Amino acid sequence: MNTQKPTGEIVSPEELRAPYAKSAVNYISHNFTPYIRLIECRATDHLDVLVVEIDVELYQDRLIDIQPTEIIEILFGVDADTLPIFRPLRTDFPIDTLHVMVGIADRRPSLCLWDIPFEELRSRFTPYLMFARLKEWLEQSVDGTLHAADQPLEPVLISSGVQIIIPFDAARSQDRYVAIGSAELDGEIALHFVRQSQISEEASLQHVLVAFRTPELTHRAVHYAPTNLEELRLFLEDIDFDIRSALKSWISQVQQESGLLDSIPVILLELPKKRTEDSPVESTEYWGFMVGEKKVRALGEALGAFIDASAYGIEAPAILLNSNEEYQSLEAFEILAVNVNPEIRKDFLASLSGYKFGERLSLVAIGAGAVGSKIIEIAARCGFGEWTVVDKDVFLPHNAVRHVLGNWSIAEHKAESLKEFINCLVPGCPVTKSIVLDIKNPGKRQEVLDHALDAADLILDMSASVAVARQICEHTTNKRRASLFLNPSGRDIVFLLENADRSITLWDLEGAYYRSVASNAFLQGHLNDETAPTRYGNGCRDVTARISADQIATLSGIGLRQLIQHQQFDTGVAAIWHSDLHTGEIKKISVPVAPGITSKIGQWRIRWNLSLIHHLARERKENLPNETGGILLGLVDLEHQMIVVVDSQPAPADSVKRPHFFERGTTGLADTLDIIAKKTVGQLRYLGEWHSHPDGVMAYPSQDDEAVFGHLEACLAGSSEPYLMTIVGQDEIFTRLGYDGDNDETSLALQELHLS
Repeated sequence: MNTQKPTGEIVSPEELRAPYAKSAVNYISHNFTPYIRLIECRATDHLDVLVVEIDVELYQDRLIDIQPTEIIEILFGVDADTLPIFRPLRTDFPIDTLHVMVGIADRRPSLCLWDIPFEELRSRFTPYLMFARLKEWLEQSVDGTLHAADQPLEPVLISSGVQIIIPFDAARSQDRYVAIGSAELDGEIALHFVRQSQISEEASLQHVLVAFRTPELTHRAVHYAPTNLEELRLFLEDIDFDIRSALKSWISQVQQESGLLDSIPVILLELPKKRTEDSPVESTEYWGFMVGEKKVRALGEALGAFIDASAYGIEAPAILLNSNEEYQSLEAFEILAVNVNPEIRKDFLASLSGYKFGERLSLVAIGAGAVGSKIIEIAARCGFGEWTVVDKDVFLPHNAVRHVLGNWSIAEHKAESLKEFINCLVPGCPVTKSIVLDIKNPGKRQEVLDHALDAADLILDMSASVAVARQICEHTTNKRRASLFLNPSGRDIVFLLENADRSITLWDLEGAYYRSVASNAFLQGHLNDETAPTRYGNGCRDVTARISADQIATLSGIGLRQLIQHQQFDTGVAAIWHSDLHTGEIKKISVPVAPGITSKIGQWRIRWNLSLIHHLARERKENLPNETGGILLGLVDLEHQMIVVVDSQPAPADSVKRPHFFERGTTGLADTLDIIAKKTVGQLRYLGEWHSHPDGVMAYPSQDDEAVFGHLEACLAGSSEPYLMTIVGQDEIFTRLGYDGDNDETSLALQELHLS
């Protein structure tokens, strides 16, 4: 085996200085590793070196030329607590392979054993770990498992800690990009390049970006970064890119442009990478190289692009020398490889967030308050959706406690300021529009609102207003709706999403939500906030809840993720996430939902929950031959003349059930209704009575039933409160609605509902 000369001069083990080197020798000397043998110890002024022989278990078919025994030198820093360097000494070691780092000039390879910083490894870095990983690295290289198929491609170079920031399209744009000055960040330089047109003409252009796209590069070993332009030329020559000609051409183009000749060039390379020769481009890597303190003028002269005309007494910035092919050495141009951070692209946001979105969803957001602003902000950072924000409110000082906006937006409309803020997150990629109007009274802007709602894929209510949510549900557009809101204490977030065909509407979801609040013991106190509100102004309504910004952020994040996950499916959803502020626990409470069906009775509409109708029909069957019954509960909206029948209460214990007769009792009923009203803050209320008729009897009021309806009428006529009497028969369900002395009736055929 032909080997290179190891680093340093031979020393005894006792002369080693680096703690890691000493512990490694001690480990080997105790024969803990039969596959590792120490050949010799060496040293330089700043390094301790162990030359070791390692046995490798090989497969018969080797993908990489690793030998049964390899000789490796391990270099330990004497004065620095850093990760050792592992260098194979075999002269024909396969250097152009994955997880190998190669020098540009000397082509010396070193092995990349870990993909985490040494700071994270130090606490468990032992000789056993080091030698076991070295052996594992060599054996995994042989069988092709060292780099997983789904693992990102290796970087092309190893960089410094210096950063430059560029517009995401800088490598392909014809514009000139410049940076003025630099910012010192813990000893690291950060340059932000912008279009030259954005810079004042009086400004001194200190750095100019020189951008090129190289040919495609196949996945291979990592190289140490070149330290001068000649090394960069040699590195790029391997992938058929002539950086010298490219630079000469670029300088020839810009030599007449104001100020650029006296700027320091920063070379930007866009390197498209493939996993294999035959595979498509999988990713793109950007590298920057700061050309020391030399300016474009000096580089142009070295490349033969022009000569300094002043040397010949000519008052001109330069003379082009198109025919001169004699070049000065580029070794004199020292360069520093820098990390390149392109400004975020819109499509990259989703990838960084772990999402895979198809076509962008168009959303209209009603409400730009604390929750609405946070959800839109997070959505924009995740690359989710194109948003139109609708809100009439102005930003007030107390809003800054929970809102994403701050004092800079005081007295400005929330929708407008939020639009400007969100669109600044991704330069050149606006994702937000705004409409300033009152959703309840749009007035002359009704057409603007109608157009926005009709153009949306999803309408999202975040107003925390029952009236607004119902107004949105009643709009004539057929687009799917959703609602996200906090409960009064700010500890729970509620998510309601219609199904795709809107057979489950926000009316149905609201009713199902209140039904769960009334019946689920875990939701006790969900709508009853015992915390006293805070007054922020002199008006009687100038009060706001005590909810912290951290709670808004936590629950908004949950709400947005649920929206993102569920909007891609056709099903309707209703759920509540309850947070415990003391333990940090989050509990999900799923709310059962079902489609609804609407009956028109006079000027009113009755929205029946189909699962409730199924329940009433089942109750009727289970009680045959007797009649049964109870009371109906639901929502009443006088503005929209809508009644949503949500639930029923069973017949009290003192009820009388006989064939052809039912009399509903009263035991405990008043208390039950009072509890339901308190739990739902008055939203879920008594609607009227229901009872069944036996087989063979029409679902139509008997004389006794007329007496019951007459009693309801006597109690409620003139109160502007609607009331119902429902009869469930064998084949149909009959409903009579009374309202201020008038009444109308309708029937639904159970067979059509697949319930007979």
